[in-house]
Amino acid sequence: MQTVKEKKYIVSRIVLTALMFVGFLAFFSALWYSLVFQDVGFDGLIFTVFAGVGGVQDGLVTGWLLWGLLPAVLITAGLSVFLFVFMYKRGKKKGTDSFYKTRVIAVTLSIVVFICFLANAGGLVHLYRWIGGVVTDTDIYEKEYVSPDDVKITFPEQKRNLIYIFMESMETTFTVEGKGGGINDDCIPNLYNLANDNLNFSHNASFGGGRDITGATWTSAAMISHTAGIPMSFPLSVETKLEGDILPSAKNITEVLEENGYRQALLFGSDKEYGGREMFFAKRGMDEFYDIYTAYEDGIVPQDYWQWWGMEDKHLFEYAKKILGDLSKGDEPFALTMLTADTHHVDGFKCSLCKDEFSQQYSNVLSCADRQMYAFVEWIKAQPFFENTTVIITGDHSTMDYRYVVKNVKDGYTRRIYNCFINSASSGENSKNREFVTMDMFPTTLAALGCEIEGNRLGLGTNLFSGEKTLTEKYGYDNLNAELSKKSEFYNTQFD
Repeated sequence: MQTVKEKKYIVSRIVLTALMFVGFLAFFSALWYSLVFQDVGFDGLIFTVFAGVGGVQDGLVTGWLLWGLLPAVLITAGLSVFLFVFMYKRGKKKGTDSFYKTRVIAVTLSIVVFICFLANAGGLVHLYRWIGGVVTDTDIYEKEYVSPDDVKITFPEQKRNLIYIFMESMETTFTVEGKGGGINDDCIPNLYNLANDNLNFSHNASFGGGRDITGATWTSAAMISHTAGIPMSFPLSVETKLEGDILPSAKNITEVLEENGYRQALLFGSDKEYGGREMFFAKRGMDEFYDIYTAYEDGIVPQDYWQWWGMEDKHLFEYAKKILGDLSKGDEPFALTMLTADTHHVDGFKCSLCKDEFSQQYSNVLSCADRQMYAFVEWIKAQPFFENTTVIITGDHSTMDYRYVVKNVKDGYTRRIYNCFINSASSGENSKNREFVTMDMFPTTLAALGCEIEGNRLGLGTNLFSGEKTLTEKYGYDNLNAELSKKSEFYNTQFD
């Protein structure tokens, strides 16, 4: 029968082993997260936990199990056996004093391991940078935020339809240097031609784009930035999630369109609930949601079909054609927003349409996405509704494919997010040599529909068709980024 002292030894070993496991698990999970998601940071991590991970790409779960959980289990098991079996036995053989010293060493080492690896994990996910921001105040919202309710937005007499396409992780980077890109593979020749043949807002005099901003570097937050003109900031209240909404008081473009009689649909090839996407748009005038599960019901893919995030983009585009056919039959103007997924990290999804043009899978996936998007645009142009429809193609955020970027993007190259405006109602005389971020897409999209916006500002965004300075041009990108990383009482009280 075990004595009280022996039971205490057993309990202490369990507690110390658990502490080491937590430290190792945090470290290896953070290391995996930082390598896979690059600079998304701690705000992206807590938002994913906050909004839920249902519907996540299957490969990401497997990746974490292999590179986050498994090393933590193996190293914890090995170190525990060494400290609490091998060293304890040696200590007992040498007498009471030696056993006591062995216990002190084991306890101390366990605690040091826990603290050191946990601290390193915080650094890998930029926890300390995030803490530094949330304990520092900013007044940028008080000075610069413009509510859509406080300005006059005038639509043209004949309202234009809108097709807004988020291309996952699409950058201007993905073409050759001579065209304004940053790699050796010319992966997006069709997107390049679309941008040049239509309207492209650029940081230079030719092909270019804008940048993402802190709090908008992952898809859900990027969609908020594009449509509401603000980043995702934290903390969000518990009550907000329980009520089934995110930033309930932050008015966005879908609410403006709703007030002006638009029928609206949102299309994903993945699970619409992933990352809180449906949660954000459900109470903002979005009439219909389509995703992998409605695709089953509508016969786009077979029941229980699942590839990558749900269904490949080749099926997504076919689904979009069906939805646009239905939307265009109505008497009201329509707006379809859709999100591609094949170019998501890591390495993208190589579908049956992809070719082996390049030596790297991600280059081949980008090239395939380029061809599919061009074919879809050509289909749109052939439809009767195109004459009165504005098509906007844009990357949601910069790619997180860290390994591809490190291996291929030239040193000193500043990566930019792709954009292309097709059949815009406004001219592009102010489209070149602009510094801007994704928040500027909110008022710019309305202007592309022919809307007049009093003051040319909405949210923290500026209408790029106007001559007004963006906040990036006013403050500088680094300063703006720094301000948006800080805590804002205005943000927390007005939006949440």
